[in-house]
This record gives sequence, C-alpha cells and structure tokens, in this order.
Amino acid sequence: GVAPKVKLEYLLRALASSQGEKDLQSAFPALDATTALSLASKGLLLQTQQLQISTALLTAAELQSMLDSGVDVMELQQVATRLTEQLSSQIFHAKQVAGGVAYDPRMLLFENCASITLRAGQVALLQTISGQINRGESTVHQMIMGEGKTSVITPVLVLMWSSHRLVTITAPPALLAMAHSCLLVLAKLQKRTVV
Repeated sequence: GVAPKVKLEYLLRALASSQGEKDLQSAFPALDATTALSLASKGLLLQTQQLQISTALLTAAELQSMLDSGVDVMELQQVATRLTEQLSSQIFHAKQVAGGVAYDPRMLLFENCASITLRAGQVALLQTISGQINRGESTVHQMIMGEGKTSVITPVLVLMWSSHRLVTITAPPALLAMAHSCLLVLAKLQKRTVV
C-alpha cells in the first residue's frame, strides 16, 4: 500500500485541536492518527529540550567570554545565575506516569512557537483555569506585571480552548497592540483570524 503523506504543519494543527485525532483520521483514513500525533508530540518535546540546551550553551559562552575579559563581578554573577536557572529548568507541564511521561501537547506547541519555556507558576495557573473552564466555573485571577498575562497566559488559553469554545479577549488600549502581536503566533498555527 501507499503510506499517507501528512505535512508536519497539519499534525501540529491537529495537536492544537480538541478534535485533532478525529480530523486526521477523516482526512487520512489510512493513517494511524494516534501514533502520528504521539510522534509529533515527541518531536516537539525533543525540540523544546534542544531549545533549552541551546539557550544554556549560549549563556555559558557569554559567561566564558566575560571571565576572559574580566568584567564586573555583579554582571558576572547575573549571567551565572541565569545559566544556573537555564541548566535547572524543566518542562513543568510534563509529569511521570506509568509507562512514561505525560504532557500537554498544546503547551509544548506554544513553547515551540514562542521559543520559551513555561514557568511553574504559569503552568499551574493554566491548569487551574482549564479545570475551572471544564467545570463551567467563572473566576478571576490576578497577576503582577511581568508574569506573562499578555504574552503567555492569554495566548496559551486561546490555543487550548479556541478549537471548541469562543474565546474573547479584552485588553486596555495600551496593551492592544502587544496582545495582538502575541496572538499572531497562534493565528498562523491555527489559521484563525485575529482582529
């Protein structure tokens, strides 16, 4: 038989969708959609790990250069702290389960699209909000400036929920341009219109 050819872009869109497996199966009946999505997720996981390693290597090279040039101790300490954080970073939405590791492919997809690693507090908040949405609860969460409300939390929630719910975002006029630019990453992935 002839093996179906599925573009990676289509697999990534399927990962972001609540009905991705069903969509893949109907578009490519000869494809084992479960295996294809699992392989796509594992590829994203490896890419995220590679991004973390590359970032740490760049910081290590910066630190080496600073050591060679004899810069200020405070600057050196800041870069060393950043390197320590990068080397000890982890994928906070991944957890050990029987037979391997479980992770949310949508969070993994966002990390790859945005070239970032979600922080523990961000993952916890995203999981809390998702649980509340699943239960039909309406709540408000407060975050201080710099915690990623506009650039992380909002886009990830849109990625997680827009395939099966209408997601409406409100932002003060001063943040509209930034919110829009943060969502454009997802618009390309999901072929959604961002207005």
